Amino acid sequence: MKKKLSGYLITRYSTPGSVYAFNRLLEEAKKLDIDLMEIGVADCTIINGKVYFKGSLLPERDFAIVRYYIPAFTEGLCKQAKKVYNNTESIVKFRNKFNQLNYINSDHFKHPKSILGSASTDFEFLSRKLDTPFVAKGLESYGGQQIFLIRNIFDYDSLRFHFDNAKEFLYQKFISESKGEDIRIFAIKGETVAAMKRISDGDFRSNHSLGGTSVKVDITDELKEIGRDVYKQTGVDFLGVELLQGSDGLYFCEINTVPGFESLDVTNEVNIARMMLEEIKKDFSLENKS
Repeated sequence: MKKKLSGYLITRYSTPGSVYAFNRLLEEAKKLDIDLMEIGVADCTIINGKVYFKGSLLPERDFAIVRYYIPAFTEGLCKQAKKVYNNTESIVKFRNKFNQLNYINSDHFKHPKSILGSASTDFEFLSRKLDTPFVAKGLESYGGQQIFLIRNIFDYDSLRFHFDNAKEFLYQKFISESKGEDIRIFAIKGETVAAMKRISDGDFRSNHSLGGTSVKVDITDELKEIGRDVYKQTGVDFLGVELLQGSDGLYFCEINTVPGFESLDVTNEVNIARMMLEEIKKDFSLENKS
């Protein structure tokens, strides 16, 4: 009898609630006859190197999809899988925006002029090098958090009031043509499978969590090449890439190593969860044949 493919979906909590990505992956796994078990790291313990989930010892499974990372628990869970998707090494390295700036490049986008500094970096120096307004980004922020548009010294003083002087920030030139808009692609092992433009009328950030909306974008050869280039440099299997449209072409904004995909599903009329799981099935099918 053929063995059923089994995997762990590593999340923060063991009950998905209304989180779209978790629910869709669990639903599609059932349809594809994959035994996918959601494991919340908050419900795990590690005793003498062995991982327990709600008091029960976890056996080895075929694969793990990492959707949440804290060092000891996530890495311990990953040891229970033969193959890991969105491995912990890549998540740790590329959740840092300065690392993204240094290690991710493509002939198909530019990087905004950038300065690594702290909350104590001199405003006059920054405004002279970047012009105003400029953007300040916390190095490990996500969902539009810790991203600020600095229009003047008063905005900068407000930022400094809320953070310690040693807090690191990536300061970048503001791409004014992209105000309230960005382009986001979703790539599976370097293949761009969906793209959209996110738009906000009331904020320079376009995140859906901040009220942005989205429209479908055609997957051009340029967006396909960007998906391939970023995958080659990061090794992140399931990846979101955010881009800004400048007057002289595309600019890199950031990548997301734990990307959501609800709006991409809706705007592109695709099923990203199924595509992710089909890619995993293909990997194990090829492995078995070899």
